[in-house]
Amino acid sequence: MNDNKKVTTLILIPVLLGILALTLTLVRQRQETRRGAADEIDLTMILNPQSVEVEKDKTFDVDFAVNTSKYLTSSSFIFCYTPNISVTSEDDMVGWTHQAGVSSKYTLSYKADLTENDGDNKCSQVVLLYMSAYDKEKMIPIDTLTNILKIKFRANEAGEGSVYLLTDSGDFAFTDQTKELVNFGKDVDEVLVDVVDPNATTPIETPVETPIETPVETPAPGIPDDEARVSVNFTFVGINTGSAPRCMASPEMDVLVVSGDAKVEKQVTAHLVKDTDYYNVAFDLGSDFVGKDNVSIFLKGPQHLRMKYGVDGQDSVYNELHGTLSIEGGKENSFDFTKFPLLGGDIAESKKDGSINGLDFSFMKKRANEVLSHKNKESTEMIWGDLNGDCVVNAADVALFLKSLVEKQDQTY
Repeated sequence: MNDNKKVTTLILIPVLLGILALTLTLVRQRQETRRGAADEIDLTMILNPQSVEVEKDKTFDVDFAVNTSKYLTSSSFIFCYTPNISVTSEDDMVGWTHQAGVSSKYTLSYKADLTENDGDNKCSQVVLLYMSAYDKEKMIPIDTLTNILKIKFRANEAGEGSVYLLTDSGDFAFTDQTKELVNFGKDVDEVLVDVVDPNATTPIETPVETPIETPVETPAPGIPDDEARVSVNFTFVGINTGSAPRCMASPEMDVLVVSGDAKVEKQVTAHLVKDTDYYNVAFDLGSDFVGKDNVSIFLKGPQHLRMKYGVDGQDSVYNELHGTLSIEGGKENSFDFTKFPLLGGDIAESKKDGSINGLDFSFMKKRANEVLSHKNKESTEMIWGDLNGDCVVNAADVALFLKSLVEKQDQTY
C-alpha cells in the first residue's frame, strides 16, 4: 500500500510542476499583452489634478481619466497611496460619466487595503464592469479625455504624500466591446499631495517698523514730449501665478496699438510682476499717438487669442470702433487690464491662426497623450500646449482648454 502511494506521488510531482510552469507562462504572456508594444498603444490613463494642497482632516478628490478611441466596457486596476492619506468610503466613489439622454450602467467592485502593498504605501483594487452595456452604436466612445472614476481621500497627517496607479500589477487591464484587452502605454501621472496642519505653531516674528516715505512723482527720464511710454498690467486665464509658472514667467507678446488711421505693431516680452498675480508689458509710442484720446491696445499671448482693450480697468469684451485710452507725451502712461484676462488655446499644429476650435482640440489631445514635460528643472522655455505654465502638458491643460473651446476668434479692429 505504501509502495502505491509512493508511485502515485512520483507521478503527480512532474504533473504539478508542468501545470505550474504552464500557469506562469500564461500569466507572463497575459501581462505582456496588457502592456502592449509602444507602437500599439490604445489607451492613456491620467490622474487629475497634478497636485493638491489640503488641510489635515479635510478631504479631496482624485479623478481617474482615460483617453482612447475604443468603446470601453470594463477596467481593473490597483491604485496606491501614502500612509498620511486614506480612502474615505466606497460610498463616496463615483464611477463613469454619461452623455445626454443615455444612462451609463456599471458595477463597481472595490477591495480595500490589499495584503500585497507597495512598500509602506497602502493599495486598493477597483473593478468597473460593463461601463456601457449597450450595442456599439449606443455605447459611449471614449474619444476624449473622460473620467471613469472619482475617489475621495482624507488627509490624515501633515506632510507630503501621493496617489498613483500600480501599472505593473497583473490586475491592470482595460477591455473594449470585443472583450479584448486595450493596451496601455504611457506612464501615469502621480498626484502629489501636500497635507498642511493649520494649527501648527510658527515662530512669531516681530515686525520691523520702517519710515513711510511719500512718493514724489518725477518725469520719466529720457522721454521727449512728443513721445510716450506705455505700461500695461494684464492676466492670462488659467495661469496660477501663486505656484510660480516658470514656463510662462516671460512670455512673448504681440502688441497692436490703434488710434484712428494710425497703428503700430510690436513684439514685446512681458514679465510676471513680483508678489502679484498679473503680468506687465511696457513699450514706447511715437508722435502719432501723443495727445490722442481714442487709442485702443490689442494684446495677444504666445498661445492666446488677441483681445482688444479700449478702457482703463476694462472687465468685459470691448467692441466699440475707437478706444478711449489717452496717451500723454513725455511720461509713462499706465493702464490696468487685469480684470479681463487673455483666453488660451490657439495652438493648432504649433501655429497661431487666430481662433480656438476643433483643430486646436485635436492637437491638444495629441499633446496631452504624449505627456510632455521639461525634465530639466532649470528650463524656462515654453512648451507648446502648456496653458498653465507648469512646464507639463497633461490633463490640467486639457481641462483648461475645454473651457476655451467655444469657437472664439481674435478681435480685430
